[in-house]
Formats: sequence, C-alpha cells, structure tokens
Amino acid sequence: MQRDLLIPFAINEITHEKIWASDLVYRMADLREPLRLDSTRKHGPGAIRFRCPECGAAVYPRAPDVLGGRRHYWAHMQNTAADCPLAFGRPLTPSRINALIFQGRQEGAAHKDLVALLGRLAAADPKTDQESLQFDKYEPPTPEMKVEFPHGRFPDVSFNYAGKRVVLEAQLATIALHGINGRRDYYDRMGATLLWVMRNFDPTAPMRASVRDIVADQKGMVLSADGEVIERSSQEGAFHLRVWTYTRVGDEEAWTNEVLSLSQVIEKAKPRSWRADFKQRIVNGFENIGIDDILAPDYRPLVDEALIHIGKNHIIGEGQKRDIFHIICILVSLEQGKIIGSSARDLVAFVNHFDYSGRHRYRELVLKAIRHWRPDLLTRPSMQTALLRAEARMKETGERPYGRSSPIGQLRDLLFPEWMLGSTSPPKAPG
Repeated sequence: MQRDLLIPFAINEITHEKIWASDLVYRMADLREPLRLDSTRKHGPGAIRFRCPECGAAVYPRAPDVLGGRRHYWAHMQNTAADCPLAFGRPLTPSRINALIFQGRQEGAAHKDLVALLGRLAAADPKTDQESLQFDKYEPPTPEMKVEFPHGRFPDVSFNYAGKRVVLEAQLATIALHGINGRRDYYDRMGATLLWVMRNFDPTAPMRASVRDIVADQKGMVLSADGEVIERSSQEGAFHLRVWTYTRVGDEEAWTNEVLSLSQVIEKAKPRSWRADFKQRIVNGFENIGIDDILAPDYRPLVDEALIHIGKNHIIGEGQKRDIFHIICILVSLEQGKIIGSSARDLVAFVNHFDYSGRHRYRELVLKAIRHWRPDLLTRPSMQTALLRAEARMKETGERPYGRSSPIGQLRDLLFPEWMLGSTSPPKAPG
C-alpha cells in the first residue's frame, strides 16, 4: 500500500529548486546520492536544508527499506511542524528518534563483539599508537563538539595510526540521519578519519535506509570485517578491512570488493575535502598575482561557489564579492606563508594593505588570523599602523567590524574549521 504524498515538493533553501516527491525514487536510485544526508546536515559544505512549501519547516526524504509497492516521500522531522496541514502523524524530534532507535540495541552483544574485534585488529598493527587506542571511552563535551554532541561522545574505537587520527564506528543497528551527519561533521572538522564498519556485509541482502545513507556518506563504499579479513590481518600483521564499492551507470548498478590494509582504506576513504581543493585552486590561480591582473583567472566563479555553500550567493553584490575574495586571499596567504592574490613584494606588505578600498570592517578577522598564524607580524610598526588606521576609519564612519555571522565570518568557519575563534590557547609560532 502506497503512502499518500502529502508534501508535493520540497524547496532547496540554497538554490530554491523544487524537488518533487514523485521524483525522489529516481533521484535516490543511486546509492551514492547524498540527498537524505544533505537534508539534515547542519554544518560543512554539504549542509543543504529542504523546506516544506506550506509551513517552511525542515523536511527530509523518506526512502522505504524495501519498496514492495511503497513510495518515497517528503516528511517533517522537526516538531515545529505540529500545526502544518501537510504533516502526517506526530513529527519526532531528532532526540526522540535517536532514543527510539538506540534503546536496548546499540549496546547489544553483536555490537560489542564487533567493537572488540576492531580493537584487537588495531592493537595488533605496529602502526597503531598503543597509548592512544581507546574502546568505547567517554569523551566529555568540549567547545568544539558542543553543537553535534552537547553531552559528549562514546566513539567505538579510536586511535592514532601512522600519525593520523582514526575513529571506527561499528555499525550494526539503524542510525538516524542526524547521527551520521553529526559524527561526519565533527570528525571532519577535527581532521580525523571516520570509518563506518559492518560485519559480513552482503550487498544482495535487503538494505536498510540507514545502510544506504552510510554508502552515500562514504562516497559509495561499505567497509566490512569478515573471516578472510581476520585471517589476512593475522598473516600480514597489519589491520585489513574489506572495501565494497558501489557503482551505477544509467540503470546498471554493481558492487566490487577487495581486502585492503587500513592505510589503503584511509587513503581511499578520505579524499581531498572540498575546502582543501577550493583553497588549492585559489593558490594555483593566484600565487604571486593580483586578482585584477590581466593574466589572472576570473575570481568570481570561486566566490560564487563558496557563497552557495553558505546560502548567500543571491544576496551578495559584485563589489562585496571582490572584497570577500581579497580577504580570503589574505587568510590563505597567512595560513600557507606565501602571497596569494597579490603581486606585493612580500607577505607583510600584502597584509598591511588589507583595509584599502574600504575594507576596514575586516579588521577583527584579519587581526585574529594574524594572531593565529603569524603573531610575529604584530611586532611590526607597519602592521600596527594598518590596524589603527582601520580602527580609526570605523570610528569615523560609525561602522562595526564584520562578525562571525556575516558572510565572511561564515566563510571563515567553512574554509578554516580547525581555526577556533573562541580558543584561549596561545597562538602557534610560524614554522
């Protein structure tokens, strides 16, 4: 029996595109399609929200575990939709969904056995830093994790491996979308590699929606531990996992698999992030060249691309886009220690002129960037003069500096997530 399509379409609040409920089955036919994940993400470059056309509350696409004549549809998740005429039943909050899903299931014997197995495989690998290896250890909440995990975290297995932080989540029970997104956003921001690992994965078996979401989250991959993985790990003295890879061309889909070492899995599972790729493209196009130079590429598509990720592309004028790109170039220059977006003789001369052409309102952002990456610049009289000049201009005009909620502030969070503005730790000296 098919469910009624109460919500005819959802509105992508970034592109304003209408996604019709009747088209969901085609949009989500590819297991790599991140539509469900994007609908519930809060942070990061994949953070896209869809809205109900009637009440404006957030909605997400529901995909039946087994079709059997049932259909895909849009559904409210937030309890703010209680009065919406298009709501079906009683909308559940993410906390309530989590409680219903995990009550009595997540800590079952099978889950504990898988966690123990993954821990043993990690402990037997010489690349694992034994002192860092932890099993299901409680991590109290920190300012960095307060959004996704206000009450702290219990990562299944975490350790440092060949100089990289790795977190393994043993996935047997169903997990809600916001649970997948919360973990991904947090660990990506912390620079850790998050891997979802199943036991004896069988792609021919009926696939729960949560498994499909993990496939999308891992860009078409499923990681699994089985008998051959255990034997191979023992023989070679190194942690191995089976990597199932999903492909789809037109209506043809297929799974392939191979057993890889953990080093290979990490490399395969953590490709260059969008933000790293974005900044590298800026470096490639604008190293030691001004943004208005006749030989410079057009910077506007880059700015538009970044603004789309924060949903501000349609409200930013061309003049402000130029200013934003100029400041982004200064931030990238400070981070990487080379001149990006200018033909200035040296980095100091470039940063000293951050406030020219009316860019004095970026003062606080530039000052925090200098303190974070190059505190030695603050000892230079020319830098102090530039900061005082910008401060005097704001007093003269009565303007306030751009804050964290401004477009440039949001882009700072997007492009430099490891730079915590609220940190009280002393800045690192340049190296």
